[in-house]
Amino acid sequence: MIYQAKDLSPDQKLTIERLVSRSISDRDAISIRVLQPPLGASLERRREVLDLMNAYFTQIDN
Repeated sequence: MIYQAKDLSPDQKLTIERLVSRSISDRDAISIRVLQPPLGASLERRREVLDLMNAYFTQIDN
């Protein structure tokens, strides 16, 4: 969703200015997105990948 700075309350504008560390002009448009961090690989999968990498490097080292 996109917000027009001129439509924000003074408290909302101040909060955004603090978040972005700069003044917000009434002509500015503000877009807010919430992103979830990607799920990490399981411990088992990381071990599998590590084993594959070790096998690969052992092979190319010989």
